[in-house]
Amino acid sequence: MSALGAGRRWRVVRGAFRPRGVRWERLETGSTNALWRGRACGGDWLLKWYRYPEAGVHPEVEVAEFLCGQRGVGVARFGGALERQRGDGLWESVALVQGWVEGRGAWERMGEALREGRERVADAWALGRCVGEVHRALASGEAGGAFGRDAWGTEDARAWSDSVLALGERLQEAVHGGAPEGVDGGGWTRLRSLWGAGDWRERARGLARLEVTGWKTRIHGDLHLGQILEQPGREPVIVDWEGEPLRPLEERRRKELALRDVAGMWRSYAYAGAVFGAEAERVGELQRAFVQGWRECVELPGGDWLGVLEGMIWEKTIYEALYELRHRPGWLGVPVQALECPAGRGLAGLR
Repeated sequence: MSALGAGRRWRVVRGAFRPRGVRWERLETGSTNALWRGRACGGDWLLKWYRYPEAGVHPEVEVAEFLCGQRGVGVARFGGALERQRGDGLWESVALVQGWVEGRGAWERMGEALREGRERVADAWALGRCVGEVHRALASGEAGGAFGRDAWGTEDARAWSDSVLALGERLQEAVHGGAPEGVDGGGWTRLRSLWGAGDWRERARGLARLEVTGWKTRIHGDLHLGQILEQPGREPVIVDWEGEPLRPLEERRRKELALRDVAGMWRSYAYAGAVFGAEAERVGELQRAFVQGWRECVELPGGDWLGVLEGMIWEKTIYEALYELRHRPGWLGVPVQALECPAGRGLAGLR
């Protein structure tokens, strides 16, 4: 990292990008951040200008730089980043440059395959391997540092259980209110019946009692099919390592079990099946193929890792129900169906 002159309020994190001869074109997307494509003789670049910078180490910049030092597995080439010093003396990342990836979104390609009845089980397995290799790279740093492995222990399990309890309480509060405009009526009625009584609390408390040993590492934190670009004849590329933008930076940099990313992908395949009209059996084949590919590349937690995965899938589904109530009430039936039919049956084939 080098400073741009003494006393100045800007500094650059150096990567492969060099600014000479680049022609920039603003991209019109639905992204929260401002995006440009830079065209150059030596290859194209993506410039992301963060709309809401925060003080501290930005997870996307940090992860991109680290993974590109680990053979660049599963990520775009790290070009560099621009940081700015605030009035209080703290630094914040304001922009990131990465290599341009000429690929198509995995969500779009999955939708086409499901609508046309084409087989994508092999692709799901390959994507699982890619995610597993990325998780393995994230675990390769020194223990106790920003990357590397830290032990998952009793306190972590209790904290997880408490966070699911808090999330469930938010959903219960929502179902005791009035139905939002445009809500899926059948989904709303079923959710009120399912969640209103509070029987879910015992399951949430039981998460702390699952016997599992394993490692916490850095993870993506918001992984789904929309965060993956597929390139013909090449490995997929995972993008948007910001984590959940509404969470503080330090929370987004927190180490967790890699199973949380797996749970996000499990639910993403379920959403694809619901949106594109695929049968549950076919979706289950895709989900299991993804997990099987992933587990071939990582060290699995000891003990009841499938129980933890099922719990994290359940937690993700609770979050989805809250999200749909607030932002897409017409989609509420998708997570409600999953809350009614737990993932355990589909996971049983992985034992």
